[in-house]
Amino acid sequence: MPMDLPSNWISIHPGLTQKATEEITLRRKIKFKKFSENLLNKGKSYSYKVFLYLPVDLFVAPISLMYLFVGRFIIAKSFMAASDCGDCRLCIDNCPVGAVVMKDNRPYWSFKCESCMRCISTCPSKSIQTAHSFWITASYFISALPVSIWLANFLSDNNIKLIPFFQNSLNRIISACASLSLFYLAYWIFFLMIRYKYINKFFEYTSLTRYWRRFISPGIKLKDLMIKR
Repeated sequence: MPMDLPSNWISIHPGLTQKATEEITLRRKIKFKKFSENLLNKGKSYSYKVFLYLPVDLFVAPISLMYLFVGRFIIAKSFMAASDCGDCRLCIDNCPVGAVVMKDNRPYWSFKCESCMRCISTCPSKSIQTAHSFWITASYFISALPVSIWLANFLSDNNIKLIPFFQNSLNRIISACASLSLFYLAYWIFFLMIRYKYINKFFEYTSLTRYWRRFISPGIKLKDLMIKR
């Protein structure tokens, strides 16, 4: 049974209002109750909408795979702590996967980040931002690299012939590895640059998340997200 719940992807869009979140949650509760009753009382539960959702799911499946193997790591390399960071270290202490660490006395996001948005949504001073200006610029230049041409020239120069399927697959793998490596390098340079106050301010004020509301599920308090160690 497909069920879309409120999105908390603050890096991509503003946080939903409490009213919108409650309306989405209520609709899903009604749908889930109906599904459960049919399943328990009749032993089955069908919906004609599956024929509408299935083609859409199949269409976006490649995007989901791209996010799984590449996208989530690139999003991880977009977070920054603004100059007004209070050094409370809540983002470090309460990261579910331990992806946020201290480097040079500032939070640093590693590739372990799952983009759950807990840190950015619960930061008391709203100091954690998605550096959109860095993210977009780095994505543009890295994606413009002619990896396909380089691979084709290498295969041609070495008289290596592959069937199109394997060549395309190899191209995607090399492109993904190159992108992640370059993003790691770019983020490290970016991390060194934002130690300087005015550079940090530039990336902070060119971040959309500075102007967007945060999102925490209704009824959830900051203390509920604390990890007991």
